[in-house]
Amino acid sequence: MTLAADSEPAIAPQQIHWTNETGESFSILRFPFVAGRPLLHWAHATGFNATTYRPLLQALAGHFNVLAWDMRGHGASSAPADPGRLRDWTLFYDDLAAYLESLEGPLLLAGHSVGAVCSLVAAARLGPRVEGLCLVDPILMCGAAGVGFGLLKRAGLGDRHPLVAGALRRGRTFPSRQAVLDNYARKRVFAGWAPEFLAAYADGGFRSGGAGVELCCAPEWEARQFATTEHDPWGWVERIRCPVLLVQAERESTILPGAVRRFRQLHRDTRHRVYRGTTHFVPMESAERLAGDLLAFAQDVRP
Repeated sequence: MTLAADSEPAIAPQQIHWTNETGESFSILRFPFVAGRPLLHWAHATGFNATTYRPLLQALAGHFNVLAWDMRGHGASSAPADPGRLRDWTLFYDDLAAYLESLEGPLLLAGHSVGAVCSLVAAARLGPRVEGLCLVDPILMCGAAGVGFGLLKRAGLGDRHPLVAGALRRGRTFPSRQAVLDNYARKRVFAGWAPEFLAAYADGGFRSGGAGVELCCAPEWEARQFATTEHDPWGWVERIRCPVLLVQAERESTILPGAVRRFRQLHRDTRHRVYRGTTHFVPMESAERLAGDLLAFAQDVRP
């Protein structure tokens, strides 16, 4: 599989909205459906949105019926996101499970970072409806790290998470989307991103506001999401019954030492891949390989 060449028209998604039982609205990217193709849902990382992954999803949309949500507090979703009421990630788990339960038929689930953890929990909850699960550099703590962060959270000290301060320092307004691109292109964290992903992030991560554009994901919400990071996912891992593709970054991975070994002990049907030369932002840095591996995985595990 290759990402669309410049001469090929990209598959354009439609932005739709789904409303849960309490009237809260979530934005969904829906790519054109083709009868007979497997249904794939993609879940994004903290601070991003479905549109950020558009180049990857466009490639996948040539083989899957692709849906991708904007989490609460992200992108174009308007569901309430009050940092003062966020205690853990259960709210995100419930949101995604409710949306997936509203869909019909079997599912393939995939996600990046927190989106991978939400997809993991959804796979555990939905059981046989999920045919395969792709986890791209999920946040997997184990051992002393998990216990220690769990104690910090219980003591109300989750804001000591190293990413919290960075989120709170994030600039929330820019004169234009071009100013966003110019600013972010100079930052080390985006150095390995393909340019089309940075452009997609600017498209989906900012909305018109004031004299320019402003972040869709408020820094306070992003910071609170880091402060409440899942520290013990292992009970959910034990409940997964579908095959798993576990993709790990080579550098700056959120899969802590020992976590891969524990994951594979708890879930024997796991295919583990380390993407050389990548950081935590695997989809933005190695989209073509990821798309190809996900397609091969789906072809192997679907009945």
